[in-house]
Amino acid sequence: MKKNVFSTVLAATSIAVGLSACSTHSIHVPGVGSVKYSNNGSNVTISSHGNTLAEGTSLPANFPSTVPLPKGYRVLGVMNGNNAATGSSAASAYFDLYLAVSNTSQAAAATSYEAQLQSSGFTIDNQGGSGSGLSMTVISAKSAQWGVNAVFGNSGGYASQLKSGEIGVNLIVSNGS
Repeated sequence: MKKNVFSTVLAATSIAVGLSACSTHSIHVPGVGSVKYSNNGSNVTISSHGNTLAEGTSLPANFPSTVPLPKGYRVLGVMNGNNAATGSSAASAYFDLYLAVSNTSQAAAATSYEAQLQSSGFTIDNQGGSGSGLSMTVISAKSAQWGVNAVFGNSGGYASQLKSGEIGVNLIVSNGS
């Protein structure tokens, strides 16, 4: 059975992150072949066989301009990448952003972002709070090309980077299935 190349590339992330800040290198991953990575000090990119994975602290240059970002956002962390087309799937791209936004409340921030999505041509699929005692507001939306899931009240591992009055937002954007 052929291994999922992208999963193996994800596993190689820890190797690349652990190496010192440098330009571009190539390492051999058994069963995958050559994996190229670059590290510019704050962002790490790994690529293999047309698949890429990048992690950093700034909005990627290729983030789609047709997807609005919450007003007054500040980037805490980013992971993005693409899966190359195969015989059974089309190429896909995804962005997993952790943002901080200043607002009077989580509900107000979510309502404002929902309006931004709608004015940018997105259809809201779902909007609501999470159960089980979690205090999060979730918005799911779609356009002709992009799907967006926004979770207000989720800052992942970046909670310590939130400033007073900020709300954590996990924004997941993808164009693949």
